[in-house]
Amino acid sequence: MKLGVMVLVSLVAVTLLFSIISLVQDYSALKELLLSTSRLEDNVRILTVRIGSTEAAIASLRNLIEEPHRSLASRDFNTFGISFEEVRVQSRFTLKEYREGDSVFLILTDDSGGVTKVELAREHGTLVTEIGLSPWKIYNGQILVRNNGIETVSERFLIPPEYYRMQDFLVSGNIWQQNQDSEWYTFRVLSTIFIQSEKFRLVNASIRIMLDGELIETLEFFESNMDFASTNYVGETGKPYEFFLDATYGFGGTLSRKIEVK
Repeated sequence: MKLGVMVLVSLVAVTLLFSIISLVQDYSALKELLLSTSRLEDNVRILTVRIGSTEAAIASLRNLIEEPHRSLASRDFNTFGISFEEVRVQSRFTLKEYREGDSVFLILTDDSGGVTKVELAREHGTLVTEIGLSPWKIYNGQILVRNNGIETVSERFLIPPEYYRMQDFLVSGNIWQQNQDSEWYTFRVLSTIFIQSEKFRLVNASIRIMLDGELIETLEFFESNMDFASTNYVGETGKPYEFFLDATYGFGGTLSRKIEVK
């Protein structure tokens, strides 16, 4: 009996010893892991500081490179003619430095990659031109100065969209079979760009329903806000209806689009 107790105590002691050894090893491993983590955090901090310094150096270098090209002192735009094909914009610029004999041009680049160059006229100390812009594009500009064969180009700037950009939209039509005699149509209008200027905003819209070339009904939308609007129509099954959206803008023009019903 005593022998069995001694064996059991020995086994417990050996197990306890191994547990202690394992705990010491785990503690050492944990300590090393914590030290490694601390070193990693220090390295990350150092790297972050270096990245920040590099970014600051790059920004300073960019400013040094671009500063000689910042030749524009002011620019001003005014809209004086609007249509769905073209918006006429008067543009005025003043330069930080202008010399007699300079030829000055406005270079326009649209969002499809098209480039147009327009010569500026000097008028009462400013450089003036009238430009025709597509109301469905976005434009950037640069001023090019030419003197004795030497050309300098200004920084690139955005032609403010509020002077010419028309609010574009998507229109959709869907059809569901309601019963044997009638079909249910749903129409939605969704503007695809926010426009601040009231002149270029979609302010009203309606659905024109045609059958065999004749107008049979006009639908108004449920919502007064044309950023998102919808309406419904119940028609006779099998009739060859045609649907058109008539969209009216703040400047008074109306744009019509045929609706493909799916």
